[in-house]
Amino acid sequence: MSLIRLRDWEDNFKSSIDWSFLAFESVNSTMDVARDNINLTQLNKPLAIIAKEQFAGRGRQGRVWEESKGSLYITYAFKLDQKILDVSSFSLVVGVTIFEILKDFSEDLVLKWPNDILTREGRKVCGILIESFNKENCKYVLSGIGINLNGQVSGTADTTTLFRISGRTISPVEMVNLISDKLYSNWNFFVEHGFEVFRQKWINYSYPIGSFISGREGKSHILGEFIGIDKNGGLCLIVDGKERVLYS
Repeated sequence: MSLIRLRDWEDNFKSSIDWSFLAFESVNSTMDVARDNINLTQLNKPLAIIAKEQFAGRGRQGRVWEESKGSLYITYAFKLDQKILDVSSFSLVVGVTIFEILKDFSEDLVLKWPNDILTREGRKVCGILIESFNKENCKYVLSGIGINLNGQVSGTADTTTLFRISGRTISPVEMVNLISDKLYSNWNFFVEHGFEVFRQKWINYSYPIGSFISGREGKSHILGEFIGIDKNGGLCLIVDGKERVLYS
């Protein structure tokens, strides 16, 4: 696929941080393009890849992300000079970051473990995917984010758009301008201090303690009473009278 740059999107990106920011008309997957351009990611210069359309976006465990026109498809890439940091809980940090932005559009949202933002009726607005890999003694962490902003969502009745729940329109670049610096700040805090400071926020933004919710473990759905998340981001449930912790 020939990648056509969107120079007007790049010109309208606003940040107080030095980013490598590339915008494209269409891609198969922003995650894949970020991997292809990972050398643009520096310790103090993160990478962002945004596309107007993507045709092969993916979710956790290889599932397909349902596309909607006028929505946000972006991958952020961060670099660490160490390989030992456990980044498995970073998807929850991203969830907190995005939730705190979207709640200004609608209060009818909850975080669903490990990586979705839904309406309280259960319709998906945002999905998050984290991938990481090591290269030349450094670790790279990719955070793919899809947010249904405007228009119609294809393929499923279990999704909705920010416009449909808030009545407000926002362009992909405008949303990126709200997200990027906040996410980079939270990334740096996570690297320095770990997940704990975000843990209680995530619990506060999710379903009430005591709710019965389900989590996926492998190919199985586990239903139980929600009692929180642990220090590593695992979902804590009471299942058949016993505490059980699920990891993504």
